[in-house]
Amino acid sequence: MFSIFKNKEQEAYSSSKWLLILLSVFVAILFIPLLLTSFSIIDFTETGEIGDTIGGITAPFIGFLSAYLVYKAFEEQRRANNYQLRLIKAQLHDREFTIFFKLIEDLQSLSKSQIKSNNQPYEMEHFCFQVNQGNILLEKNNLPQWLIVFEQFIDQFIFTLDFINHSNCDSLDKQFFKNKIRVDFDRIIQALCNFSYQKALIRDTDEFVLVEPIFDKLDCLVKFREEIIRDEESSYKY
Repeated sequence: MFSIFKNKEQEAYSSSKWLLILLSVFVAILFIPLLLTSFSIIDFTETGEIGDTIGGITAPFIGFLSAYLVYKAFEEQRRANNYQLRLIKAQLHDREFTIFFKLIEDLQSLSKSQIKSNNQPYEMEHFCFQVNQGNILLEKNNLPQWLIVFEQFIDQFIFTLDFINHSNCDSLDKQFFKNKIRVDFDRIIQALCNFSYQKALIRDTDEFVLVEPIFDKLDCLVKFREEIIRDEESSYKY
């Protein structure tokens, strides 16, 4: 945003400079006839009427000045259009940042959802920490219920990831956003990836039909986590 105003100041300075040059040329054109008729070594008395002489002398300069002014008008219009385009892009960029952080807040709210294990309530994030530490076992009877509770978080997470991928942000901003949600919700993402690997655990149960679509979404999270980890490892190499 600051670069836009800086460029605008530079353009204003450039316009003032050219205005001064044009004013100087205009003043020079006014005095050229006087210089050529009063102080010139050429005798203009034999060239016809003095008006024709002055017109013939100044016409090329005026024609050139007119063409140049038209060119400068188009150039200024182009600069104004480019400035408006940069301003619109900056506004879209700020709007996308605002939406992204709102989506983060929604994910944080969902991460506070209550999950029960052995009749003991856990906040989702703490529950995932216990799962990742191996303190809560992924049992056949509990996994479907856990996945149903997680489904809303999974949907919101995938929506956020899709928003990032289809935003107008550059690749560096997109990578920053992805790293942020990966770091902020790493415990939950890791636990959900562990759930994804346990698909075979409940495949033959009656409840598998209820949560089978959720596993397709979990596969998306697994790919996301693996992709981010690969990108981080690549950045360390360089």
